[in-house]
Amino acid sequence: MTVQKKWMTFLLILCILVTAMSTAFLLQPTAASESAPPAGPIYLLRDDHGFLALYDPDSGELIRRYEIYTRLLPDTDLDALREGIPVYTDSELERLIEDYGG
Repeated sequence: MTVQKKWMTFLLILCILVTAMSTAFLLQPTAASESAPPAGPIYLLRDDHGFLALYDPDSGELIRRYEIYTRLLPDTDLDALREGIPVYTDSELERLIEDYGG
């Protein structure tokens, strides 16, 4: 085998290895693309004197009070709201507000 063919073979193998390593690296999940839930809830839905209300789970501060009467909800929902429903994403919050009549 000539020196030129040896170098061409070496370069071909090197290109194959680099391509394989690049592909494996690109297929690794990143922290941003993983769908792991947040460490804790970002909101807490509760009953506030007969109305649906949104609270900060850390400070307990009222964020928003909705014009949704909790007394009209089924007892199981009302019990859960009295305990406080943790909400982990904005899309989950939107879904819950819709479910409760908003």
